[in-house]
Amino acid sequence: MTPAVGPPRATPSPGGVPTRKQKLVYILGTGRCGSTVLEIVLGSHPKIQATGEFHGIPFPKWMPGTVCACGQEFDHCPLWSKVYVEYHKYVDFDRQLKTQSRFEYHRSLPRALFHRMLGTAEIREHARGMSDLIRVIAQCSGKEVVSESSKSAARGYMYSLARSSEFDVYYIHLVRDGRGYMFSRSSVPDGAGYGKKKEVSSAGMLALRWVGPNLLAMLLCSRPRDRYLRIRYEDFVEHPVDVLEQVGRFIGLDMTPVIEKVRDRRPIPVSHLLGGNRLRFSPTITLESRFTNRTPGSRRIRWAFWVLGGWMAFLYGYQRGGRSGGDARASG
Repeated sequence: MTPAVGPPRATPSPGGVPTRKQKLVYILGTGRCGSTVLEIVLGSHPKIQATGEFHGIPFPKWMPGTVCACGQEFDHCPLWSKVYVEYHKYVDFDRQLKTQSRFEYHRSLPRALFHRMLGTAEIREHARGMSDLIRVIAQCSGKEVVSESSKSAARGYMYSLARSSEFDVYYIHLVRDGRGYMFSRSSVPDGAGYGKKKEVSSAGMLALRWVGPNLLAMLLCSRPRDRYLRIRYEDFVEHPVDVLEQVGRFIGLDMTPVIEKVRDRRPIPVSHLLGGNRLRFSPTITLESRFTNRTPGSRRIRWAFWVLGGWMAFLYGYQRGGRSGGDARASG
């Protein structure tokens, strides 16, 4: 059964037009692109509720034992326990999970595009369920803007289908130097909290894993242009004030409260991220600009990157002898 109603909508004006749209900031990119760091920083704004890597909702992120960044299991977290109860009133979890597997993964893109072309009720209902979740999160948190860093272009595309007079999505495409991405994937075990695993060792495959998600992000989520912003992770870490001002203009929000924290190098608190890398379990983080002139990775990695992804690297403004580095340091 699909519930007939959804969460409360924006209050209409006398002319029948909602006074304020519900905004979602969706971060696109590859793994290891720095999305968790960016979202922690954005989430420190008093009007933004960060959620983390939110793919897998309603399951498995809501399975027993899942721990929020606040340190509580989701069913005891003051935010997510409330979101769970409220969202259950409007959405059939089993149905939403089924359509999620049909539409939200990259392998499902042909099916999603076909259903979008036909305008089927199934894909419209799934997109509506996704936007309803964002509204519930905003309602339960009391924040005007919700951010998500699942990074998947396929999931981002589904959000675009939910756009309406009451709901809008803003895409931030976060790009990291592909050589740094490949070096990280080839030498660092998974730190997302789901168990360590051996990374793909093929340099060519790693290069394609950098090109593919970034290309899909541009193809699926860059329209309209005023709802798509591409920033480089290296610029964000080295010049965070400039980038945050740009983000503020993009989403229509004064970022002064966040800029002041960054400019003063104050620790930035972490709270209520339900998915992301290990940094989300730190009480606070501090941005560190530690750039070097050394290009990361072996000669094999660098060669594979420029052969397969050089055209995209030049598009994003990277040079063969460019600097690399930049990080966020966790602090207690």
